[in-house]
Amino acid sequence: MDISNKFSDDMQSAAQTALFNVIEELSQIIKEMAAACDPFPSFLGMNSIQAIELEPVHQAGSIGCVVVCPDGVFRTLDLVGIAGGAGISDVEQVEQFEEVQFLPEEYLPYAIQALDLLYSELQKRGK
Repeated sequence: MDISNKFSDDMQSAAQTALFNVIEELSQIIKEMAAACDPFPSFLGMNSIQAIELEPVHQAGSIGCVVVCPDGVFRTLDLVGIAGGAGISDVEQVEQFEEVQFLPEEYLPYAIQALDLLYSELQKRGK
């Protein structure tokens, strides 16, 4: 291996380490901010679901509805309607959450949104 390739590999490794560290720090800040939002906001005015919706990010493709939850973790939210006992007009809703495993380039835009929305929520509360 020549010197220029070794330098390039070292720089790539350093960049990946730095990116990982930034993501870890942002994740911790998001968790702390989410914990400070007590009670956590309801999702679309539904009292049964506590989550803040994040706008879709183009690179992320069709992940679905991504939310930040009261524990500061990003999850997809799927609302499933189940027909109730009284017929089609009696529909019960089941919420299904699944933690999202983002690539770093997918995580950062969602993290920035979450930070902004959580900050706005804390500002409304005077915190």
